[in-house]
Amino acid sequence: MLSDRYVSAAEELLILTENEEWQRAGETVESYIGSWEQTVPWLQTLINHDDTDSVTAALAQLRAGIRAQEQAMCYEACAMLRENARHLYHRDAFTLGNVL
Repeated sequence: MLSDRYVSAAEELLILTENEEWQRAGETVESYIGSWEQTVPWLQTLINHDDTDSVTAALAQLRAGIRAQEQAMCYEACAMLRENARHLYHRDAFTLGNVL
């Protein structure tokens, strides 16, 4: 599921930033951002823009934290990304309630 991918991304990026692997973290976050930007247009036809905007904002904050090599900012952004991606789970599931 889409939400699982970004929960995993948050966990992977947290480990990379904890280990101060800034180069690899930067490459990884850019990959996730690129994938997310391709997904958002069709996803926004299915779910509320606020839900997708929260993930977009968390990824942007994470990118900024990695560029600044600020672990505290990265920790916060990873927590935001994890929580916002978990929230997507309830929205991207193909259920009758979500279709109606």
